[in-house]
Amino acid sequence: MDEILNEKVLNSPVCSKPIKTTNDVKAFFRFIWFGLHLDFTPDDDFQAFGLFSDKAAALLNARMDEAFALQKDKVYDLVIQVMQEADPT
Repeated sequence: MDEILNEKVLNSPVCSKPIKTTNDVKAFFRFIWFGLHLDFTPDDDFQAFGLFSDKAAALLNARMDEAFALQKDKVYDLVIQVMQEADPT
């Protein structure tokens, strides 16, 4: 388990509120890709990474479930769009 990644997830404004819009989905994906520097696919179970506490993994999985509920299969296109963006930091 990585304590720094856990703190980032548990204290992230992006993770603290439910995903309700396409922009929320993109912000969530940017957080994972650029903020956590995590290679992922939308189908991943964050618990399986072995990096997160149960609470942090559950939060990431819940937000991903919300992304799927909102965007359905479009999440795959959105994650590719985000991954092709320049790193904002």
